Amino acid sequence: MKADYDSPWKDILETYFQSALELCFPKIARQINWAKGVQLLSKEFQKIVRRSELGQRNVDVLVQVWTMAGGEQWVLLHVEV
Repeated sequence: MKADYDSPWKDILETYFQSALELCFPKIARQINWAKGVQLLSKEFQKIVRRSELGQRNVDVLVQVWTMAGGEQWVLLHVEV
């Protein structure tokens, strides 16, 4: 049985999404209207992607956000673990 190192990273990114963007992508983070909140779409994302033959080896987090200009955007974070 292989250890699951991906799930904790996904949980961290979902919990600290704003902080992660502010740290790694500050220009993008400033364009998001955080007061409107975010919607995690990871379950919807997993329905449309297939698992690799090697099994799960990445962390994907899909989030719906609202920009400061008022538009809806989706942000996909992909991390190789």
